Parts: sequence; C-alpha cells; structure tokens
Amino acid sequence: MKLPATIFRQYDIRGIVGDQVTAATAHAIGQAFATMAWERLDGNHAPRLAVGRDNRPSGAELAAAVRARGWPVVYVKVGRRADNLDDVHAKTFRATRALPESVTHAAQGTWGAEIVAELTPEPNDFVVEKKGASGFGFTPLHRLLRNLGIRRCLVTGGATTGCVRATVFDGLALGYDVTVIADATYPPDSAHLDVLARWCSVRPTAEVLQEVSSTGQTR
Repeated sequence: MKLPATIFRQYDIRGIVGDQVTAATAHAIGQAFATMAWERLDGNHAPRLAVGRDNRPSGAELAAAVRARGWPVVYVKVGRRADNLDDVHAKTFRATRALPESVTHAAQGTWGAEIVAELTPEPNDFVVEKKGASGFGFTPLHRLLRNLGIRRCLVTGGATTGCVRATVFDGLALGYDVTVIADATYPPDSAHLDVLARWCSVRPTAEVLQEVSSTGQTR
C-alpha cells in the first residue's frame, strides 16, 4: 500500500480521516513499525520501544494544581467552519497545507475540534475558541484575562513552533508575564524552546508545581 507522503509531519501523522487517513492507513503504518521492530531483534530480545501521544501527561497535573489555588484554567482550542472560510491565516500559508482547499482539520462539531478526554475542562474552567495560531488573535482571551485580574500566564500545549510561539509573543506584547512549561509542550525537547527562553521564562513542570503550591504567589 502506498501512503501519501503529505500525512507525515515533523512530529505527528496528520490528514483527512476517511480520505488520507483510514483504517487501512493505520494498519499499514502499524505493520511497518512492527516489521521494523522485528528486523531489529537482538537474538530473542525485542528492542525497547517508546510510544508517544499528542498530549503531555503533566498538563492535567498542572491544571489540577492551578485549580487548587483557586486560579482559573483556560483552554484555547481551534474550531473552524467546515468550509474553512473563517480561517484567519493568510492564503499563502493555507496554500502550503496538505489539506484540500475549503477543508479544515478542526471543523466545529467534529472530533477533530474536541479537547482530548484526559484534559477535559471542568465546569468552572474557561474555553476559548480560536481560528488561527495565537490564542489572543481575534478571540476574547485578552478581555477574559483582564476580567479575571490575570497578570501571569502559564502556557502549555503545542506546537512550540506554531501556536505556543504565537500565543506567547502576543501575550508578551499585551504585557503579560509568561512562563512556558517546557515538558508540558510539544514537540518534546523542541529546539524552539531556546528561542522562547530569550523572551520569557521556560521552566519544567516540577519547578512550577512547587511554586504554585507555595503561599504568597499572585495569579
């Protein structure tokens, strides 16, 4: 089976479900991976394999700690019209995508626009829907944070080369004290974290959790 090369990205496999990504596609990728592992057998010992996921487990722990302090948790997610007409990216950028014209990977009302089950928002959390990269771009996020009296943002998610970067820089321009949680972002160990560290604080989960749990910290 020949797989479309456009579904293989820097840090994931992405395409249109039912067209570019099907049950047969998943089976072929799994079979190829298993074949590679089998070919690398060392005697009777199988190689050690690591299976990754798109959400970082530390995100839920951070959210729980923030809630425990009585601080707000805000989820920012992509949700666009099925025809993609509300995508705020420039046409030149959209033209570089593998998706056909007028098709979006995060159409409202589909699973592609849902938040993963492990990070399901709680009743008192806030959810902001965006149409582009930045969480602040054409969204009420800035107004929401101002209403909540927020001065500091702890940023998690992905990707550090796209949405995280755009949100961080917009937040800094609006005067927020931004901290990026390095091991709660993806791609894992991204070199772009070094770029972000020139502009804001980049720290590990354990260090931030210790600070959040301490007394006297402002939100």
